[in-house]
Amino acid sequence: MNNAPAWHSTTHLADTLYVFGAPFGSAIQIDSPWQEEEREMSKTIMEYWTNFAKTGSVRSAMICAAYLYRDEDINCA
Repeated sequence: MNNAPAWHSTTHLADTLYVFGAPFGSAIQIDSPWQEEEREMSKTIMEYWTNFAKTGSVRSAMICAAYLYRDEDINCA
């Protein structure tokens, strides 16, 4: 869901729809149906915000899995 010109990547607060789970059904209407990838992204963003609210950290299993492919040391406990 991006109505911006091709040279413009994203807008401020563009993630808000995903933070509040709009792809899972809401009063917010868009021009095309939500895609499965958008539902997955919304789920991930909601997990990040929920973890941050609960623990002060966005760490999650998904974040830790991503770091398995990098040389960086991260504490995923």
